[in-house]
Amino acid sequence: MEELEELWLQGNNITELPPELFQDLENLQELDLSNNELGNLPPHIFRNITAVEFLKLDYNKIERLHEDQFQGLVKLFEFRRLGAHGTVREIQARAQSAQAKRERALAKRVFFIILTDFLCWIPIIAIGIKSHVEKTFDPPGDLAVWIAVFALPINSAINPLLYTLSTPQVQAILKPKLGRLWSNLQSIFCRGQNQEVQEGKSKLALGKPTSEACKPEEEVASEDIPGPSDK
Repeated sequence: MEELEELWLQGNNITELPPELFQDLENLQELDLSNNELGNLPPHIFRNITAVEFLKLDYNKIERLHEDQFQGLVKLFEFRRLGAHGTVREIQARAQSAQAKRERALAKRVFFIILTDFLCWIPIIAIGIKSHVEKTFDPPGDLAVWIAVFALPINSAINPLLYTLSTPQVQAILKPKLGRLWSNLQSIFCRGQNQEVQEGKSKLALGKPTSEACKPEEEVASEDIPGPSDK
């Protein structure tokens, strides 16, 4: 088995592979696992077959590949596409992009949490430091108490929002609902505007004078004067 260079396992309805299946096949150059029922592959199943040049995994049910799935395949020359998953480079690029996106979202969320905590606590910290540095410093009235009464509850109220509303799971739930709410508000607003326009038109129609009343006085007077033929 150690000298095996080609291994064809296509069309065998294989559903899963043991993690150490190819551990001793260091000389394997071609591996065909196409036309099976494979789902998710073990993370490091190809780690020891560094001599593989041709790998076929098409026509399987693979839904997800690990980021370092093909880490050991340094000589890989040809790789059959995995349907919608793409090539090795495309899969790795998508995995890295998704990881970077998650890290940016987490960093953004942590930044806003720290920022709100800082803004709420910095007045009290500043007053405390100044009181220790300047013995004669006396904060006006109950300033520190009022800051503690109002600022700290605000901080406590903001933190749950930052922890929950900034997560992709909650945003995925809220976005459709907020979109429907916004659409309903727009429809109500547009309906109100249309009613106002219709009411304005009806008022203009009711207040419009008749054609007789709209005639100028000169025109009415000229109609009352009989002509030569009327005598």
